[in-house]
Amino acid sequence: MELKSNIKLLLLVISISFVALACPVNSSAETLTAQQEALNTNSDLDKSKTSLVQEASSIPQKEIDTTLAQVKIDGKWGFIDNTGKFIIPATFDEVRYFQDGLIAVKSQGKWGYYDKFGQVIVPVQFKEVTDYKEGFVAVKNDNNKWGFYDKKGAIIVPIQFEEVAGFKDGVALVKDNKKWGFYDNKGNLSIPVQFTEASFFSEGLAPVKSDNKWGFIDRSGKTVIPCQYQEVMTFSEGLAPVKVNDKWGYIDKSGRLVIAAQFKSIAHGFSEGLSAVNLEGKWKYIDKNGTALFAAPFDSLFPFKDGLAEVRVIKKSVGFFDVVAFAVGASANFYDIDTSVIKSNEKRGYIDRTGKLIVPTKYDLVNTYDEDLAIVKVDDKWGCVDKKGTFVIPAQYEEMSQFQDGIAKVKIDGKWGFINKTGKLLSIYQFDEVSPFSNGLAAVNREGKWGFLSKEGKITISPQFDEVHSFNNDLAVVKKDDLWCVINMDGKVVIRSWRGVSKISDFSTSLAAVKVDGKWGYMDTNGKLVIQPTFSDAGLFFVR
Repeated sequence: MELKSNIKLLLLVISISFVALACPVNSSAETLTAQQEALNTNSDLDKSKTSLVQEASSIPQKEIDTTLAQVKIDGKWGFIDNTGKFIIPATFDEVRYFQDGLIAVKSQGKWGYYDKFGQVIVPVQFKEVTDYKEGFVAVKNDNNKWGFYDKKGAIIVPIQFEEVAGFKDGVALVKDNKKWGFYDNKGNLSIPVQFTEASFFSEGLAPVKSDNKWGFIDRSGKTVIPCQYQEVMTFSEGLAPVKVNDKWGYIDKSGRLVIAAQFKSIAHGFSEGLSAVNLEGKWKYIDKNGTALFAAPFDSLFPFKDGLAEVRVIKKSVGFFDVVAFAVGASANFYDIDTSVIKSNEKRGYIDRTGKLIVPTKYDLVNTYDEDLAIVKVDDKWGCVDKKGTFVIPAQYEEMSQFQDGIAKVKIDGKWGFINKTGKLLSIYQFDEVSPFSNGLAAVNREGKWGFLSKEGKITISPQFDEVHSFNNDLAVVKKDDLWCVINMDGKVVIRSWRGVSKISDFSTSLAAVKVDGKWGYMDTNGKLVIQPTFSDAGLFFVR
C-alpha cells in the first residue's frame, strides 16, 4: 500500500478508535484511554523500554483480581484492579506492556519486572532489560554485565557476561572474555565458553567458529563437523551452505560435501527443495542435487513458501515520493530474513517453482500474499491477484486496505465502499471516511456525520454523530452536539454523559474510563461511577 494511503488509513483508525477519546481542540498524552490491548500503553510510554518499581503486594495472589488497568497519578504510572485498588503502585516513570502476566517498569532510571499480582519478579535495579523469550529475560547491570532471570524471579544465568542472546529453542548464548558458550534452560552451562563466534541450533546442529574457521557442534557440545570452513550458514532441509576457497557449496550432517563448492554466493539455504545461488555472476535456483533448474535474473531472492518465492529488482531511479510497503518475513540462515519493509527503490514480484514470473516486478507496488491474495498497484490503481497471478479483483481503486475478516475498504472517485474477496461490492461508494468492521459494524462518515454499516451493506445506524468509536463489547462511544454518550448495536442511547464529562473510552471488561472535570475515573455499563476520577490518565481494563 502506498505511503499516502497508509498514513490516511492510520489517521482514520486513530481518529475513530483513539482520537474520539480526546477533546477536538485539546489533544494530549491522555490518549492512553484508547489504547489497544496489544499495545497496552499510551503516548507517554516508550514502547521499546521496560521499567520496575517498589515492594511486592502482600495480598495473597488468589485474592487479587488480575483484571488490571494502567493509570497515572502525580506523574507516575501504576496499575489498579476493577475496585480501584493499586496492585502495582504508581511509582514508575515508564512501563511497557504486559507479557505473559509480567510487566517491565522503570523507576529512577532503573528497570525491572512485576507480575500481575503485584509481586517483584526482577528487582528494579538494571540498566536494561529485554522482553521475555521462552520464559526468560536478559538483564544488564551497572557493570555492563548480562544474565537471565526466569518468570519466577530466579537468576537462571549468572549476571556476569559481556553479551548474551536468546533464549531460542531452550538455549542461550553467552560471551565471556571474547568467547562464546551455551546455557540450557535449566541454568546449566551446557557447552563451555570457548568459541570466537557461535549461532543457535538448527536441525540439531549449531555453527561455531574456532581458530578463524567454522564448523558444527551438537547439543552436547561435541564437534560433529570440524571447524574448517571460511563461512557457513545453518542447516535447512538437511543441508548447510559452506564456503571453501572462496566458493560456496553444501554439506550434509555428516560433513560430506554433497554439492561442490562452486558458487560465488548463496542467497539462502534450501526451502521446499530449492536454494538460490550465484553462479558466474548470475542467480539461479538449484535442487538438492546441485542441478540448476532455472535462471533468476533479479537483485534479491527469497526462500520458497507455499510454492512461490518473492523476488525483487532495484529501480534505476527513485522519486521523492516512492512508497514503503509492509510484508511478512521469511526465515533462513542464522537469522530471520526481514521482508517487513521493501526499500523505496525496489519492486517486488513472485515466481513459481519453474521460475515463471507469476506476479511481475513491473507493477508499481506488490504487497505480500495474505490468505492467497496479494494487493498490487498498477498505473496508480489498486487490485488483487491470486497465486496464479490472475487479477481476481481488477486494479481500479484509488485506495484499498488489506482484507480483514474477508472484507476490504476500497475507494473510487473519492468515495469509500466495501468489497469481499471475490470483488463483490458490499456497499455502494458513498462514504467520505470509513473504519474497519468491529462487532459486525463499520463506522462510516457521510457529509461530515458518522453512522454504522453492516457487513451486508445496510446502514443500521444513520449518520448523525460528530465523532464515534468502533463497537466494542456491543457498545460504542459517540459524540453529538458536543455531548458524549454510549449507544448499543441498535443505535439506542444507553448512557448519557453528565456535566463535566469531556471524554469516554471504550468499554473493556464492563468498565470504561471517563474524564470528569479534568480527571479520569471509571464507570460501568449503567453509567455509574465505580472508581472516582482521580487520575491524570487512564487505560482500559484487561485480564493480564
